[in-house]
Amino acid sequence: MVIIGILTCFGQAKMNMLSDGEYKITMAREENRGIFINEFENKVRVGMVPITKREGDGDIALIKNTFNEDFHIMLRDKYVCKKGNDPILSICDNPQDGANNSQWSSVEVPGGTILMTSGFCLKKGRKDGRFTSKIYFLDLLEECDETNSDYHWNMNLIKATDVASNRLREFLKTFDNNLNEGVPGYSSYRRVVTRSYS
Repeated sequence: MVIIGILTCFGQAKMNMLSDGEYKITMAREENRGIFINEFENKVRVGMVPITKREGDGDIALIKNTFNEDFHIMLRDKYVCKKGNDPILSICDNPQDGANNSQWSSVEVPGGTILMTSGFCLKKGRKDGRFTSKIYFLDLLEECDETNSDYHWNMNLIKATDVASNRLREFLKTFDNNLNEGVPGYSSYRRVVTRSYS
């Protein structure tokens, strides 16, 4: 397994179990550089981004599915993903599409956090020459270099998510969708469930 191989190579590395919430993802040694969406190509870049929450090009990542080591990185309600053999990160609308991998995991190393998907590591790549400002491609490479700061990221928690409340909302949403079609006693049971867990 790739993650096990990386942990073996990185003597001091350890799995990073992120809590649910909103994170700003920045370069470990350049905290004023964060990830954003290139609207014209639907690609993800790294560059100078505003510090203020929700300003700019969606530099806030919403972490989901953190009940195990995997999670989603979201920008503007879209999923950061690897599309097929394209080495440049893209934005996907549907995380369930088998050709688009949007599942991520993280490993802590002495220089920061390494982010991985499908055995590929997220790396600040070559400069995008079409822009006068310092904007870089985000490349995905199979081999990580623990000592290279281009692989090191900071996951700065901005807002924690109430996991219990989210689970309740998902339960009630599913209950509504499945049973709100003339089921006897539905309304009274819905009120009891809502009152008991609110």
